[in-house]
Parts: sequence; structure tokens; C-alpha cells
Amino acid sequence: IFLILLVNTNVSGSQNGGTVPSPCRMRCPPVPPGTISHCAELCTPGSCKYGLLCCSIGCGKDCIKGSLVCG
Repeated sequence: IFLILLVNTNVSGSQNGGTVPSPCRMRCPPVPPGTISHCAELCTPGSCKYGLLCCSIGCGKDCIKGSLVCG
């Protein structure tokens, strides 16, 4: 019985990676007005390494650290 409870806890915790509370999500931070950046598309959604998101940086896109947004 203990093993079944442990497995169920792990499965339910893995729905959001087990690191971010359920109502919270990682989002791309807003681009400050007047930001100057390259216009190259250096990533696509899902192509960035763990912990990084493919976000707009003004003109193009790059892998950057997301912001935790809850609620």
C-alpha cells in the first residue's frame, strides 16, 4: 500500500514538473519599452534547455529565464 501511495504522489506531482505549485506557471518576462535586440529567431517553443523559455526579446526570440507567475 505504501508503494502505491508513493507512486500516486509522484505522478500527481509530475504534472507540472514537481517544482512549481499548480496555480503558478513560468512565463516570458515582458520586454521593456525601447529594448533594442537582434531580430534572429534563435529558438522555437520547447527547444530551450531546462529552466529557459523561448521568449520574444523585442524583435527576435531567444532562450531566456522565465518569470514565475501565480494566480
